[in-house]
Amino acid sequence: MSIRTARPRRSGPAIGEPAPGFRLDLVGAGEVALEELRGRRVLLVFSDPGCPPCQALAPELEALSRASANLQVLVVSR
Repeated sequence: MSIRTARPRRSGPAIGEPAPGFRLDLVGAGEVALEELRGRRVLLVFSDPGCPPCQALAPELEALSRASANLQVLVVSR
């Protein structure tokens, strides 16, 4: 199965609905609250270090983040 054709089962808010508020520790230092990003374009990705498709997606997410100044990419991982 290709990462582009994978369709994982999802639950939670529908696309376009606001995500519930939470705070995340940043790599290195500090933290960010989702509330601080309201009104901006945010791609919130939940990942697992032991997930091969997640690992394959990581370089694409980094490239997207660097190429899109108006998009904040946040990856939540264990």
